[in-house]
Amino acid sequence: MIKWFNNIKPISGIFLIILGAIIYTTIYICHYLGLLGCSLNPWLYLLGFISIIAQCLVFNSLCVRFDIVYKHTYIPAYFYLITSLISFSYLSVNSLHIYSWLFLGTLYHIVSLPVANFPRRNLYFAAIFTGCASFVIPFYAVAFILLIFATIIFKNLNLLDFLALATGIFLPLAFVYFINFAFNTNLPNYLIHSIHMPSINVFSPKHLWLSYLLIAMALGFFFTFINYFKNNIQTRRMLRFVVYIFIIHLIIVLANFAHFFQYVNLLIVPAAIAFTYLHLGGKYQRSKNFSNFLILGSILIHLVLQIL
Repeated sequence: MIKWFNNIKPISGIFLIILGAIIYTTIYICHYLGLLGCSLNPWLYLLGFISIIAQCLVFNSLCVRFDIVYKHTYIPAYFYLITSLISFSYLSVNSLHIYSWLFLGTLYHIVSLPVANFPRRNLYFAAIFTGCASFVIPFYAVAFILLIFATIIFKNLNLLDFLALATGIFLPLAFVYFINFAFNTNLPNYLIHSIHMPSINVFSPKHLWLSYLLIAMALGFFFTFINYFKNNIQTRRMLRFVVYIFIIHLIIVLANFAHFFQYVNLLIVPAAIAFTYLHLGGKYQRSKNFSNFLILGSILIHLVLQIL
């Protein structure tokens, strides 16, 4: 299956949409037949499918355009799609999709820094998007550290750059504070907890299906590091940025581990890139196909166990 996406031809993008449609249609048919243990709003479910496919294509475009991966393929989009299936609640459109689009906006403004005519404007908008993500993800303001690291990677950080970042992230946070104060509420927590998601039991046997995903991510980052100096300078910078994304988002997820499925989508981008690097190249195709089926099978089985 992985070979279907091992190029940048439009037909691979069509295969991606067809694969997503098959998975989503199968899940909805099971819901229609009453085989699922939870309800689905058909319109939100359809919008969720459209949103996920669009996210996949935008993410893949960023990977290709800015050399986040060294080979131009649809494999990043494929693994973005597969990884997004880890949480059943993420299948329907909700406020977490807003976060995902905000993060893709942040990602675009950061990775385009080397070619930006006005890089400080990029930093400001990246900070705006990050601050707006705090509407959805509590504690996400700590991602300001990620923006500082990213700036250091792609350009020399100076006082004006820091002020652009600080101003950009302060405005939405100030707005959230005003809403919380005026209406005596906690807007980020209200938005994230208004989505029905299961809490995680760390010792539940069904979560053992996620074990191979952790192994595959570790292997993906391992192969990325051992081949680090084979990449061009642009790709090296991108990979350092991806590592920072993974570390900061992992901290946020672990800090809220009791609500794992509410935060797991924060790891979609670094996981998709790690899986991509694990499956790129022409060697060991049988092993890569087997690994791909293990990842796909693990996620689908885990998804089924959530909703039965």
